[in-house]
Amino acid sequence: MNVQTNIKNKRYPWLAVFLSLLMPGLGQLYCGAIIKGLWLAGLISVVGLLSLLGLVPGFQVNGKVVLLFQALSLLLYGIGIIDAFIMARRIREDYKLKDYNRWSAYVLLCLAVSGGYIFSGLYVRDSLLQPFKVPTGAMYPAIWPGDRLLAAKNAYQDNDPAVGDIVIFRNPDHRRQFFIKRVVAAGGDAVEIRQGEIYINDIKLKREEAPSPTVIPSQIKREGMCFYESNRDAKYRIFLIANGDPRMRNFPKTVIPKHHCFVLGDNRDNSFDSRHFGAIPVVGIVGKASFIYAPSQDWSRFGTMR
Repeated sequence: MNVQTNIKNKRYPWLAVFLSLLMPGLGQLYCGAIIKGLWLAGLISVVGLLSLLGLVPGFQVNGKVVLLFQALSLLLYGIGIIDAFIMARRIREDYKLKDYNRWSAYVLLCLAVSGGYIFSGLYVRDSLLQPFKVPTGAMYPAIWPGDRLLAAKNAYQDNDPAVGDIVIFRNPDHRRQFFIKRVVAAGGDAVEIRQGEIYINDIKLKREEAPSPTVIPSQIKREGMCFYESNRDAKYRIFLIANGDPRMRNFPKTVIPKHHCFVLGDNRDNSFDSRHFGAIPVVGIVGKASFIYAPSQDWSRFGTMR
């Protein structure tokens, strides 16, 4: 006598893969392995958060380690998809449904986990990291037009910016617009610019010729040279144009107020900065530029900014 098998509850591999693509662990839930699914989703979330710690001040993790964490997260995501596919193929056709094998449960779980991701993302954006796209070449050669970077928003909770830091702040005249510049002097310092040379507390900053980037952005049209500028404990590259605008190369001696800083673009002859609007208040600084996650043209600049 032939016995007909009930395949009403059969687990389909293609559906397990589709659910895993929607959300890590959902394919395992579909196959009756709820604990494995929750562990997988949680592990991928933890690895993703660990990668972000390398972008927060106080955690000395370089760009390569961040990239490694991101690759590990993608690897776990792929393993979860493959595991769900194999599980669905191995489960008997007369699989007995669990209480949570309902579309309503899948949707609720997706909403709950997605809500957690969204909440975490908003918290990170408001308190820790915020992405920005830089449209101009005012900070070349450190930052190129089109670079996408992350700003550490908690960098100055306890301290004012240090000389050499690259900061993102609100335009003093248009609060919805953001600027990115380098701090060259802090509160209490006397700043003066004469013929393009910068004097901090009557001491001229030292410069030495530096190699130019092998790839030059198309937006940087004028001929110029790169120099290393030494400013206290900081050393960074700047770009100077031959025969630049004289109005950009002079600034009267000014004492920076307390809890303010004097900022300049690294592309000294093509930057709208403190030479135009004066020192900026620390309270107007959004964060410290810390990580280039999508560099324009040259991916060798990916990683933690120095």
